[in-house]
Amino acid sequence: MSNQTCDKWTCSNILDDVDYDLEEAKQFRALLDEKEGETQEGSTATINVGQVLSGKIVEITKDFAIIDVGLKSEGLVSIDEFIDPQEILLGNEIEVLLERAEGDDGQIVLSREKARKLR
Repeated sequence: MSNQTCDKWTCSNILDDVDYDLEEAKQFRALLDEKEGETQEGSTATINVGQVLSGKIVEITKDFAIIDVGLKSEGLVSIDEFIDPQEILLGNEIEVLLERAEGDDGQIVLSREKARKLR
């Protein structure tokens, strides 16, 4: 047995011991292709900047309500944008306007006040 290590791209020390059925592999590929072709409700492909979205308050900090609108990350809404303090409850559904899909910090930018003005 050799003590040499294989450091070339053509070498492989990985054993493929998983048996699979070719028909199942084709069905799996078809499902993946079908899923990639669909546009899910709430995906970034169906949501436009300036659109009013329904979201749920998932966290409350001293200065912000963190809102989940079904995108890849939550958005922050300043507590000052809420007219009625009774609206700021965990799990409460609110409407917000999508100002930007991603801000400087990577989060989506939402506005409660602008959504209210549009409605």
